[in-house]
Amino acid sequence: MTSDKPTMLDSGLVPQLGQTVQKSISTLQARAEATTSKFLEQADEVISKISLTTERRKKSQEKNKNKGMQFAPVKIPLARRRQTFAVFMYTSMLFLCLGLNFLALRYWEGVYFYMYITYIGWKLVFQIFHRNGGLPIPWFRKCFLWQWFVEYFPVTLHKIVSLDPSDVYIFGLLALKHIKKNKKKKIKNKNNRYHPHGIIGMGAWAAFACQAAGWEQLFPGVDVRLVTLKLNFFIPFFDLFLTFMGVCDASKEGAKESLDAHHGDVTLFLAERKGFVKVALVHGASLVPVFGFGENDLYSQVSNPKGSFIRKLQEKLQQRLGFAIPIFRGRGVFQYNFGLLPNRIPIDIVFGEPIKCPKLMPEEITKEIIDKYHKEYMMALKELFDAYKEKFYHESQLLPKLHFK
Repeated sequence: MTSDKPTMLDSGLVPQLGQTVQKSISTLQARAEATTSKFLEQADEVISKISLTTERRKKSQEKNKNKGMQFAPVKIPLARRRQTFAVFMYTSMLFLCLGLNFLALRYWEGVYFYMYITYIGWKLVFQIFHRNGGLPIPWFRKCFLWQWFVEYFPVTLHKIVSLDPSDVYIFGLLALKHIKKNKKKKIKNKNNRYHPHGIIGMGAWAAFACQAAGWEQLFPGVDVRLVTLKLNFFIPFFDLFLTFMGVCDASKEGAKESLDAHHGDVTLFLAERKGFVKVALVHGASLVPVFGFGENDLYSQVSNPKGSFIRKLQEKLQQRLGFAIPIFRGRGVFQYNFGLLPNRIPIDIVFGEPIKCPKLMPEEITKEIIDKYHKEYMMALKELFDAYKEKFYHESQLLPKLHFK
C-alpha cells in the first residue's frame, strides 16, 4: 500500500525548517541587543541623575587625584559602556558559572536538582566535545556581545599572505585549523600557545574563538579552533560556554608565560617546547607565526624577577596545579586604578607566512627534523616581531626586545 502524502525531504520541509530556525535566532539576537542597549541607556541616565554637581565633582576629582584614585567620567558614550559591559561579562564568566554551581547545589530542589545531577553525570561520562574540535555554534560565536568585546581595545587582525582553506595550519601555537577529513585522527597539541600569552590572552579569544574581529573575511574557509587549559572543562556550565565557542583543551604547561607578561618586555617560553612541531609533521600542517602586539600591556603585574619569593611561590604552584597564577591588576568599571578589566590598549595581531612541514610517519620523525622546523619557526616569529614592532609600539619610548626561554 502506497501513500500519496509527500515526505519531509520531498516537500522541502527540512530546508524550510532550517531557515525558520535561523530567522528566529536572528530575531532573538536583535531583540537581545536592543534590550541590552536599552538597559545600558537607562543605567547611563541613572548615573547622570545621581552624579555630583559640577562644582562638587571638580572638588572630588581634585581630592581623589591627590590620593592617586582615578574615577571614570560620568558622561561616557553609550558605545563605550556597551564595550565595557561585554568585556566585564567575559572576564566574569568563570565566576558567574562557579556561582551558578553553588546555587544549584545549595538551593535547587526537585526536578531542577535532578536535572543538574543528570547534567553532571552526562558531563563526566559522555562529554568529549572538547577533545574532538569542540561544538561551535556559529550564531553564538558571532553574537553582538563579541562585537562590543572586539571594539573595546580594539582588536585588529593583519595578514601578510592569504591561506589555502584546503591546507592544515597551526596558528601561533594556540589555535589550529580543525581537521574534518578524518574524525578518528585527532590533533592533540600539547604545546599550543599564542604569542605573547599575556595575562588572560584577550587577543587570542578575539581572533580565534569569537567571529567578530574579521577572521572569516581575512581567511575565508579556514575553520579555526582555540585551545585552553583542560582544567577549564572540569567546571560545569563554564565548559559548555567554551565548547559552544569551539574551544578545545590543551596541556597543563599552558600559561607559564603569563608570569613574564610585563610592560616593555616580551619573553616567550618556546626554546624547549617542540611538541607542536611534531604535531605539524604528523599531519603535514603548516606553522603560522602569530604575534599580538599590545597583549602584554593590558594588565600591570607585580614585579616577580627570577629568584624572588613571589616567583618561587608562583612556580611551585604552577608545578602543583598545572597552571600559573600571576598577581596582576587592571582597571574597574567605574575607576582606572585596579580591577579585573583590561586597559583599553589596541591589540594588533599579525599573521606571518606559513612554514610548510612535510607529512611524515611517526617513526620517520627524528630529533634533527624537529629541531630544523622549530628553529625556522622561532626565526620567522622573531622576524615578524622585528618587522612590525616600530609600527605597533610607536608610542613607546623604548622598543621591547623579544626573548626566548
